[in-house]
Amino acid sequence: MSSENSLGWPIIYAPLKEYSSSKSVSWSFSHLPDNVLRVYTDASGVGMGYWFPSLNIGFQSPLPGSAPTGTIFYFEALAVTSALLDAVARLIPGQRVAIFTDNLNTVAMFNSLAALPPYNWLLMTAVDSILSAQLDFRVFYILGVHNVIADHLSRWKNAEACEVSPGLTIHPFQPPRNSLEASAK
Repeated sequence: MSSENSLGWPIIYAPLKEYSSSKSVSWSFSHLPDNVLRVYTDASGVGMGYWFPSLNIGFQSPLPGSAPTGTIFYFEALAVTSALLDAVARLIPGQRVAIFTDNLNTVAMFNSLAALPPYNWLLMTAVDSILSAQLDFRVFYILGVHNVIADHLSRWKNAEACEVSPGLTIHPFQPPRNSLEASAK
């Protein structure tokens, strides 16, 4: 979807439904203010990764064993949720976070707040965390060729990631667990 906001800037995303009583401002991928925390995420067949460029820190995790089979989409969405939970811990109420992924299904899921049943817990976890922290967030699509560091982190190619972003520090992360599944048993 493409339109213009009141300033004439192109809006190149499907707007996130209002999820709080506070007024949410329109965001544009091409005109993000400097005070928006940016996070790049990716998943591969062997892991997940995310990177905060302004902090030059990256995180990586192996794929968890329990997940819907036959789709990378679940791991892409799990990487976005993991990055969002980390970002929430770094921000104060009223701030904003922009998360970039190269998976269009993940962008659509988070920006529409609609998902198939196996993915609902990811949305609920994300929304609960941003409401509790009083933050605003958007998920944007980015071409894979522009998501190099997160891609390297998800594939455990740490030397390559450090070549692209000198001084990068890399840490492990533990993705959130599906508490809905555990309570249903």
